[in-house]
Amino acid sequence: MNNITNKSTSLRKAIATAIVKTSRQETIDAVLNAPRTDYLFFVARSDFSGYHQFTSNFAEHDKYAKLYQQALNEQIAKRMQDSLKNTQH
Repeated sequence: MNNITNKSTSLRKAIATAIVKTSRQETIDAVLNAPRTDYLFFVARSDFSGYHQFTSNFAEHDKYAKLYQQALNEQIAKRMQDSLKNTQH
């Protein structure tokens, strides 16, 4: 089966039905020319800046992951409180 179509992928659960997209040349170049690091782990920063905290060991990663989870929990709790305040008016 050389021609994969939506019909043929629906018969095979292992094949995704989404369209496969080719990466831009800049993305490929960035991956091929990435700087060498000893980073093994990453987690989103707890300031929700969209950046990540990279670490080379699990203990540091776990520390930053807990900070992120704590900040996320606080953000969710605040949204819930705000929502309750808005429904009481």
